[in-house]
Amino acid sequence: MSATVTLRELTSIDVAKELTMTARIFTGTEAKAYGIVSHLSEDPFADSMRLALEIAARSPDSVAATKQLYQETWVAPEGDALLLETELQRKLLGTWNMGVSAAKGLGVPLVPGYRNRQ
Repeated sequence: MSATVTLRELTSIDVAKELTMTARIFTGTEAKAYGIVSHLSEDPFADSMRLALEIAARSPDSVAATKQLYQETWVAPEGDALLLETELQRKLLGTWNMGVSAAKGLGVPLVPGYRNRQ
């Protein structure tokens, strides 16, 4: 069920083999140690909402470009990754979105009526 693709992106080959060959059920703490999950939480909903709000406060264009960059280049050759990174940065630099983000970071409204998203 896609383990050959998903596990290789998350953990080492020896851990992937062990988990696949044994079908052993493991704890969240073990999953964190294996690299299969990124966070453990006593209140996952509240923590995920905090993360979502932090990301939502950033430039939507930059967040989208970051997602595209990593999705397309995670296992790509370095040259291909750097080329796409350069292309995406050129699209972002000097745009209206970047200006608004910079002004927001400085606490200065760029235009009358602009307000921070919360």
